[in-house]
Amino acid sequence: MVFALLLTLYVFLVASRADREFPRGHLQPLGSHQPSEGSIRELDAIPSSETFYNDFIHSSRPVLLRNALRSSFPLEKWTDDYLKIRHGDAVVRVDFSKQENRDLHARPYVFSDFLEEYNRSEFYLIDTLPDSMQEEFPLLSCLSCGGFLTTFQDFGMWFSSGGTKSSFHFDTVENLNCQVSGTKEWIFINKTVPGFHDVIDHMEGDFSSVNVDAVDMIEFPQFQNVPWWTAVTRPGDCVYVPYKWFHYVKSLERNLAVNIWWTPFDRFNRSDCQIILDGEKNVLTLSDCHFTPGSQIRFYVAEMIGRHKGERMTFEEMHPLLIHEHTGKRLLNVQGFSALDVDENGYLTRDEVNGVSVEIFEQHIEAPPGEINTYGASGKMEDDDDEPMNLSHNEL
Repeated sequence: MVFALLLTLYVFLVASRADREFPRGHLQPLGSHQPSEGSIRELDAIPSSETFYNDFIHSSRPVLLRNALRSSFPLEKWTDDYLKIRHGDAVVRVDFSKQENRDLHARPYVFSDFLEEYNRSEFYLIDTLPDSMQEEFPLLSCLSCGGFLTTFQDFGMWFSSGGTKSSFHFDTVENLNCQVSGTKEWIFINKTVPGFHDVIDHMEGDFSSVNVDAVDMIEFPQFQNVPWWTAVTRPGDCVYVPYKWFHYVKSLERNLAVNIWWTPFDRFNRSDCQIILDGEKNVLTLSDCHFTPGSQIRFYVAEMIGRHKGERMTFEEMHPLLIHEHTGKRLLNVQGFSALDVDENGYLTRDEVNGVSVEIFEQHIEAPPGEINTYGASGKMEDDDDEPMNLSHNEL
């Protein structure tokens, strides 16, 4: 009798669950909830620096630059054999899983050993492009002046046999990702979607724990109706990923890409474009550029103050929020705050911070920009103050 009652209850529960209507796309791959809005905008020619800045960066709109690396040295020469002979001695950092897992740490690896093994392993090389390879990679002309040259943060190399998947995340820098071999498939979601920032439940790394292969629409209801755009990068293409735009990437085939990260800046500096290059060299390579970590640190601090009530912060308010992402160490002491507090009034404003040299930030906040968290222990990020853009496919 008891068994019969339990069996009846079990059948009832199973039937009830089967009859329940789950949101469209539930436990299906990211993007299954509704058709995409289409592809992001594409250009067949590299725009001028000023056009690139005004039409895309300042407007926060992604764009795909088709064949931007046409006839470039990496596109034509970077085979495994060439890389092994010319750059094999470089030491690079390698992940041992193609599925992004930020709890696992990359390990140093000799580049030639990676090239011997990556095709039969889960190896995924993610590291700064070795110096010798930077000498062979051209800087796209759209980044050659206007403010870009003083804000570069890193030149990354992403290399695998294909099949890699990123987490769903955003970057706190501007990003231009250039495909050397293989294909990448991208999903973009506008950073200004109201309330959507709550899906980023790991503010220490700006990523979401959502399973991109099976989105739980109950746990993450923000995905149920959100519009999204696509892009596909093939050898020679470069895609601009705007600051804080949400995105997800997966790769196919032997996959080698180089990306350029730089700090957001709020105006185009035309005077920078009057610089005359020395000698007869008319094409810059990445080795002609340098990194300015202080510009990104300054940007972080200014953004943190902008989120704070009254847009001003005392040392006591700032001290617990500016921490090292991995160790939790607090990065600003009294002496550092005093160096930033130029007018000695006991608090900092965005304008005051933006007037301090990048060298002062590098001197007093000792952590690489990618390892700085400006949300402290709270892990809570407020939505951007920007109004939703509601861009149509044609506008993108």
